[in-house]
Amino acid sequence: MHKSHLPISDNTNDDGDRQVLQTTGFKNCVTRLLEAGIQFQPNIDVAEEIFLHIKYLKGVVKMPPLRIHEATESIFRNLIAFEQCSIATSHCITSYVFLMSSLLSSLHDAEILHHKNIIKYDLIGGRSGSDSGIHEDVAALFKSMWDGVVLKDCCFSKLCKEVNNYPRSWFDWRRLIAIVKVKCRGYAIVLPSKYFATPWTTMSLIAAVMILVFTAMQTYYTTSTYYRQY
Repeated sequence: MHKSHLPISDNTNDDGDRQVLQTTGFKNCVTRLLEAGIQFQPNIDVAEEIFLHIKYLKGVVKMPPLRIHEATESIFRNLIAFEQCSIATSHCITSYVFLMSSLLSSLHDAEILHHKNIIKYDLIGGRSGSDSGIHEDVAALFKSMWDGVVLKDCCFSKLCKEVNNYPRSWFDWRRLIAIVKVKCRGYAIVLPSKYFATPWTTMSLIAAVMILVFTAMQTYYTTSTYYRQY
């Protein structure tokens, strides 16, 4: 079972740069990484069972879909125990759990990955996949599984290093476009609930916009008249 989850070509860390990664993975959760310009996409080129086949290229993290069902925790815990007890086995499953726990800081992070078809749900406890309680359970699941676990080496250290360093590159146009998209989505969600919730807030917003427009027009005509005189 352990071998069936491993990628056919183990190039998750092909530069040989393996390092101990006890309580870190990505420095930021999914929400913060999106705000920093990192994009997440499902890697549909591989089967769901090979969820370790994570790729990163130019600000885009591609992750195979992971299907969460009632036996997921049991399977992961047994695979982690197998890695902890075996000397010759790499800690790829343990590395994946560390990686996911660093991404899922809250139920909102799990909701984002679910929306992007990276995390999929079977019915759990009779609740639908849209229930926020499931997102919260999944976020807590990965954090609970690495309690008391020792990570010998991280199979994703190179990937984590590249992703963590990406927000430092301000001159990448892909990153700037991704940041603008995230900001626009955030404003599209906040504006209706905050400024169009009642007629009074809607009228106040319209009045503020009209004042801003009139002020800009007045400034323009005043400036143009001044330059015409001289």
